[in-house]
Amino acid sequence: MVKVHCLISCFCEVIKRYTHVDYRPYYFGVWDADFVKKEDGVLTYYTDNHEPIINGFEHLFRANVQEWYDSDKDKESNLQTFLELLDSRNEHQFVLVQIDMSLIPERDNKFALKPFPHFLMIAKTEKEDEWFMFDPDFRWEGNVKKATVIEAFLQNPFGGGYLFDARDIVAPSYEKTEQYFHATFQRNHNEFTSSLKELVTDMAEERNGYTLDMLLPAVKQVKVIAIRKYSYEYAFMFFKDYLQYSRDEFLRLAYQIEDVVQAFTTAQYLAVKMSMTKNLALLPPIIEALEEADAIELQIKEELERQFVQWTLMDRAAVTLNEEEWR
Repeated sequence: MVKVHCLISCFCEVIKRYTHVDYRPYYFGVWDADFVKKEDGVLTYYTDNHEPIINGFEHLFRANVQEWYDSDKDKESNLQTFLELLDSRNEHQFVLVQIDMSLIPERDNKFALKPFPHFLMIAKTEKEDEWFMFDPDFRWEGNVKKATVIEAFLQNPFGGGYLFDARDIVAPSYEKTEQYFHATFQRNHNEFTSSLKELVTDMAEERNGYTLDMLLPAVKQVKVIAIRKYSYEYAFMFFKDYLQYSRDEFLRLAYQIEDVVQAFTTAQYLAVKMSMTKNLALLPPIIEALEEADAIELQIKEELERQFVQWTLMDRAAVTLNEEEWR
């Protein structure tokens, strides 16, 4: 399964490794997770409001998440808090921290972003000058230089950090899972697709204060945001295990999800090309790709809602789930 969101990946990997709880409902709504359109039109995956994600975790799994990073304090003060938590944590506690991944030479920055704010987990090792880095979103874990992590923390223009204890995690009730689905499900609207289509059109036609020269940086992070669409797979896999439909049917849905992501990739490529060549004849195929993504995703949402309703009506307690399906 594709990892789709760094903060959610951290929480889910701990649930997966240290409990017997099914974490897949936590992916509900990630396909429509928040993004930001800056004043210059740049669409960015990064937002400093993580409350919906944290509240969702606490709602589903009833585990308290402590936000230790204080944005009202300077970096040095937050660093001191970070160091104290690493010293005092027990084996069941996990320290999440946001750093600028572009400053970690040991790690591949596959999205070529600078800065690249990213959440992962850190723990001390027996070596004074090395820390253990646990990065589920990129499926990477290993030792890195302590000084490098500190520098990536201090130089990160943003910031964030959380602490939670795996022992507090409990399985979500059916009621809480239903509530979370309803709270995160936007049945008839794909906000990112609509925003991207409007932005590309405005820049191509140089309306509302935008110019074509602004398009290249504006679409640079489209791929990072589009990856979130893979979160539909977690939801369908969850419902499949209860409804017991065929693997072929699941794969059909997975191919549809892939088509959505590919449509965004095509639109991004053509937008970059249009920005560089000034060839406005590329605008119609860009819009066509985005409209295709929108139409397919609405079909996916329709099917997901249908399966959700079936799930709410069935005798769920009579189904024995295979834990290996989510490990």
